[in-house]
Amino acid sequence: MSQEEKNKAVVRRLIEDCFNGRDLSLLPELMHPEFVNHQDLAPVECKKGPGYSRNYTQGCMRVSPILKSIITCFSRTGTR
Repeated sequence: MSQEEKNKAVVRRLIEDCFNGRDLSLLPELMHPEFVNHQDLAPVECKKGPGYSRNYTQGCMRVSPILKSIITCFSRTGTR
């Protein structure tokens, strides 16, 4: 399996098993400890790691319990 295919498999598990499947215990396995979420307005130092992502995702799930993500395509720089 190429590195690109391995990366896609990680993203697919993150979306399908962790977020859609509501198994947030997978976050430490699937996310780099230095991951930073750039989607919210909190200071960068507050948005690092799987712990922040777990808290952020739990908040989203409380607000919208039927929230689901769908992968429509994978892209990388220069390709689609």
